[in-house]
Amino acid sequence: MSSVPSSASRTTSCSCRITAVLSAFAWRSPTPQRVRAIIIQNAVSHEQGLSPLWEARRKYWADPAHELENLKANFTSFEATRQRHIGSSPHPDRYDPDTWTDEYAFLTRPGQADIQTTLFLDYRTNVASYPRWQKWLREVQPPTLVVWGKYDPLLHRCRRNGVCWRCAES
Repeated sequence: MSSVPSSASRTTSCSCRITAVLSAFAWRSPTPQRVRAIIIQNAVSHEQGLSPLWEARRKYWADPAHELENLKANFTSFEATRQRHIGSSPHPDRYDPDTWTDEYAFLTRPGQADIQTTLFLDYRTNVASYPRWQKWLREVQPPTLVVWGKYDPLLHRCRRNGVCWRCAES
């Protein structure tokens, strides 16, 4: 006999980042009692949480053939890569430039722009799933720790009335 507990008695904790947390909702078990907690870093489950920087992605979702090159050029540019790391920080000098120069070197490798734009196109399915994830958060209300980068340029942090990640009101 195995000492491994049955799947019904196993529990799961999820620690996720940005799109990974959203994918975790798609991944989540159909038995919510198995999810013990969620740790979230810089993610939202509502459209109001997406900053104006998402407009280029929305244009791409609406017309991929026409917007493909614009998205590739923007996303893989050195300045956009740097901006993802420093955001709106008043002290960009405190950040290690290796973080964005290494990412830029990776993004400019052959084939990476195509991989990234394919991922961005698929991301629209996450946004379309937000209402379902909000419903799950309201119903299950798992213990949730949310950690946010103060200067994140892509996602809006919680605002008045706890708009984002307030499970009871999602």
